[in-house]
Amino acid sequence: MNLPQISVSRPAGITIIYVSLIVVALFASRIIPVDILPPIEPPFVSIAITYQNASPEQIEQIIVKQVEEAVKSAEGVEEISSICEQGVAVVQVKFRVGENLDYAVQRLNERLEFVKRTIQDTNVQFSVLRFTSSAFPILFLGVSGKRDRASLYKVIDEIISPYISSLPGVGGVLILADAQRNVNIWVDTEKMRKYDIGIAEIKNAIAQYNGDFSTGKITLGKTSIYATFKSKPRIKSDIENIVVGVKGGIPVRLKDIGEVEVSSRYIDSSRSYFFEGENQETVILYLVRKRPGANIVEVSNNLKAALEKISTKVPADIKIRVLLDFADPIRNTIEELRTTLYYAVLAVATVVFIFLRSIRESIVLATSIPTSLLFSILFLYFLGKSLNLITLSAIIISSGIVIDNSIVVLESIRRRLEEGLPFREAIIKGANYVFTALLGSTITNFIVYAPVIFLKGLAFFIFIDFVIVIATSSILSLLVAISLIPALSSKLLKKKEAKSAEPKSRWFEEKYKKAVGFVVKHPVISATFLILVSIIPFSLSRKIKREFIPLQEAQDMRIFIYLPKTASWKWAEEVAYKVKDEIIKEMGQNVEYIFLRYGESAFGRAFGRAQRFTEADNLILMGLKFNNLKYNEAYKIVSNILSEEPNIEEFRIIPANPINLFIFGQSRGIEMRVYSDIAEEDYVKFIERLINLRDFLRKHDFIRSADVEISKPVPELQLLLTDSGKYKGFTPAYLGDYLSTIITGTQIGTVTFGGEDFKIFLRSKEGKEIKIEEFLNTPVKSPIPTQQDGYMYLSDLVKYKFGLSPSEIYRINGFRVGIISIDTNEPSVTAAEKIRKLVKENFPEFDIEFGGAVQEASKTFLNLLMLIALAIFLAWASMVVILESFSAPFIILLTIPPAISGTFLAMFLTNTSLSLISFLAIFLLVGIVVNNGIVLLDVIIKKEREEGLSWKDAVILGASERLRPILMTSLTTIIGVFPSIFSSSKSLVGGKEFAIPTVGGLILSTTLTLFLMPAIYSLIKTISTKLKKT
Repeated sequence: MNLPQISVSRPAGITIIYVSLIVVALFASRIIPVDILPPIEPPFVSIAITYQNASPEQIEQIIVKQVEEAVKSAEGVEEISSICEQGVAVVQVKFRVGENLDYAVQRLNERLEFVKRTIQDTNVQFSVLRFTSSAFPILFLGVSGKRDRASLYKVIDEIISPYISSLPGVGGVLILADAQRNVNIWVDTEKMRKYDIGIAEIKNAIAQYNGDFSTGKITLGKTSIYATFKSKPRIKSDIENIVVGVKGGIPVRLKDIGEVEVSSRYIDSSRSYFFEGENQETVILYLVRKRPGANIVEVSNNLKAALEKISTKVPADIKIRVLLDFADPIRNTIEELRTTLYYAVLAVATVVFIFLRSIRESIVLATSIPTSLLFSILFLYFLGKSLNLITLSAIIISSGIVIDNSIVVLESIRRRLEEGLPFREAIIKGANYVFTALLGSTITNFIVYAPVIFLKGLAFFIFIDFVIVIATSSILSLLVAISLIPALSSKLLKKKEAKSAEPKSRWFEEKYKKAVGFVVKHPVISATFLILVSIIPFSLSRKIKREFIPLQEAQDMRIFIYLPKTASWKWAEEVAYKVKDEIIKEMGQNVEYIFLRYGESAFGRAFGRAQRFTEADNLILMGLKFNNLKYNEAYKIVSNILSEEPNIEEFRIIPANPINLFIFGQSRGIEMRVYSDIAEEDYVKFIERLINLRDFLRKHDFIRSADVEISKPVPELQLLLTDSGKYKGFTPAYLGDYLSTIITGTQIGTVTFGGEDFKIFLRSKEGKEIKIEEFLNTPVKSPIPTQQDGYMYLSDLVKYKFGLSPSEIYRINGFRVGIISIDTNEPSVTAAEKIRKLVKENFPEFDIEFGGAVQEASKTFLNLLMLIALAIFLAWASMVVILESFSAPFIILLTIPPAISGTFLAMFLTNTSLSLISFLAIFLLVGIVVNNGIVLLDVIIKKEREEGLSWKDAVILGASERLRPILMTSLTTIIGVFPSIFSSSKSLVGGKEFAIPTVGGLILSTTLTLFLMPAIYSLIKTISTKLKKT
């Protein structure tokens, strides 16, 4: 007894089994993890290096080159990139995708220990950082109020953060602002000279007193105790009374040569404001991360609900706004899934009713959609997968595919009923008649998707979960088709409905029979014509634009405004407000909010480096959220405003798209890397040529913006130690340390007051705003204690000249490089090819390569083409096994070219780019058209071999019998994805980039397949008949 027989014999049992599984699947859908993306672990490890007051060239030559040399031979390393700037460097190590990054971090730490021993400089600090998908934030909050930044920070730190951190699923919080308590020791250089005290003596004295020192164990009577010097400062006066020297037999205390200031405020020299309508409020950004495995939507919902409770615990002027919610794309996709399922069920019911004219049969088929999709979710749960943008998009797309097998089975049952077979026998025979073909097509489908396991990089992470859902849905839909559909049919269908609908549904088949009859009589002409029609659209492939993954349309942007390097924060404030007012004036009600930040902070400097900008007094950062405008429209308005502002030296506008930023490490379309021998010899001259290249690119219409990521060279006072200075014991290292303390200050330790840690900074009062004349007249104490003239002026020790110095140095794989970020009005890969040609013709001294998405595309597209070829071969091999024929699978494979041609034609007509998503559609189409081909050819072969018909009659009758199910399955799939063409969904897949090639491929392949397969089959039979006669 086979499965259809069991289903018809025990419909109640089969139905309750499915109902039980549906209940379990519904339960699983509530507890399955929900996230933005699959667990894509960025294969990057960053090494942050600090070397106080070192220039970019110093930190490059002394440290970064050694680090690069040490890590380049580590297993799995693909690329090493570095950025060097004043006192800071970041070395980013890119590993092969799939490499064990925990082990990689361990290996890097071991190699860095070797570098530390080689450098032997305690001022050099290393930190190894690794970013994971679980660390990706789920909410960006803006906490604002009509108060100063310090008190606002205190509210966040003491009230808001503890509450949010305690919520279920919250993995961590981060306040995007500085909050440090300092002990500032402001020394007076004139008093230092008076008492003959140098910087080294002050540092040494503070180090000697800043601690509790044990003398060892002593015996006291019959017991032993430890003796300890309690010298660690407990209060401010302890620091003021530290003895730093002796003058005329009298101790010189720290308070005699300077002042000690204890700052208990929250310190942040940057300024941030939030503008909404006419309101202006001080704002601090605040981000929240979730715990690994937590449901992002649930955590987001809990957080939003908690904000209402928090608002009752904070002062009345404090407002907490959700600026960015990363759960929104998931919510939108889930809502789209609900809408699509509703639409798909309705559309399927309508299509079935049009073809079969039966409400009952429509109801039977409609049950297979939610059943198969819920089982897919259950399967994902057991595999330990999550519901994310990839899997949800796959579920939406498969809603039009899972019905295919059920349509074929139900139509076969209907056909048996129309032939007059007994009711139960018609159901069983109808299901069994197509079972072999459906099993073969499902196995072939599974094999077609199998080559995905050979993909590498980001493409693998996007394809694998998508394919799992599609393949699982296909297998489950087969089980539903041969068990649930017969069971429901035995209870819901009526034989008289089939007979009454028969005359109305046959007229189209008769027309098709005549057309197939013509094809059978004229196979050579028909096959030639249809093959040509299938091949011609391939010529359009070269005219189709290309990109890796289409960047999603953004509704907000980040604006970086650069003033001259000498600009103060007050100047930045003036320009920032002027630009803000102009944007509001031009965009009016389309402005949802503006976020404004300017001035420098230690946190912003570190945080900004990750985004390739350095927060400084001359930089203004604006966040603009707008509505009712396309991004290009908003870009033109803002660009025009900034171009007309004379105080602005340079500006950059980039779309704020967190998904693209997370995947590619960039929000912009193209990252161009520029190499030249000039860079190795003179980086300042190289930057000048790089700016010329940028200006040249900006003149082309297809380039929206082009920006050099390297800041312009900065003026530099270049000092050279004189022979006189050398003879008196001075060295560049000694003078550098001494002067850096005088000018910028030096952190020399930490101290604890009242249970709170304070950083100790040694600074000079004169160093706040020092002029060149004052700098050269700086008194410097001799490093030789016995020298009588203990202090000398700097001008007597050095020669100087003015020059230019690079503010940043970029390196990739051991070579200096320039980075130009480019936004284009065309897909990235196509635009990159144009740019490459322009640079080659006009700047022959430059060698360029592209990073980010373009680099990923060049590696992935060729691999995908090879995998599609492998999938086609495996499909052919599996069909040879199933059909026991070499020629029949070849006929079926000829249905694939029309499908691919259809995708090219649709993309060309709609100006849709060829991307990773398009390749995903092609993979899907190969499976669908092969299914239709197997079902059609299986019936033709059965009629010829089992029913004894002539091959001509078998072709005509078999093709007409499969007409309805092929049209119905194709139409339901087309209808399932068609709404996505007009969807504004922010899903990575499932949008118009997927729907357009899918619809185009299905329309052309279905139309041609219905005639091409009969034509090729007839041609082969005609040739074989003639060969037998000869």
